[in-house]
Amino acid sequence: MTQFTIVVDCNDPQYTRELCAAFALFPEVKAVLPEDPAAREAQYACCWFPDPQLLARSPQLKLIQAASAGVDHLPASVFASDVPLCRVVDEDFRHGMFEYALWGVLWFQRRFDRALAHQRERVWKMYPQRAAADYHVGVM
Repeated sequence: MTQFTIVVDCNDPQYTRELCAAFALFPEVKAVLPEDPAAREAQYACCWFPDPQLLARSPQLKLIQAASAGVDHLPASVFASDVPLCRVVDEDFRHGMFEYALWGVLWFQRRFDRALAHQRERVWKMYPQRAAADYHVGVM
């Protein structure tokens, strides 16, 4: 009944188990780990910080799916190959990234580093707050 094989290549054992369990819900999918001999014949890969030798270990890949919104965790060999690369596009991921960026901006704008240092030192000092409009944020 297996129609295709997908190699699950993640550096996080818990995430690997979760992905394999999700793929197990589909009888037409055979999910294997990189060290499984069947990985050599896998047509697809689902990755999160994969082994840099992913393409060498699975030369039959037709598609690489990043198990994330970004692809910056993938090895350079993936970008140099002709294998199509996909990433997750999801409203929850998008909103999570927005919240993460907002946290970073507020951390620096409100000088939380200074506040935490003062907390450790048991210092209480009021500082003037700069308005958010006084900051320019670039998104690359």
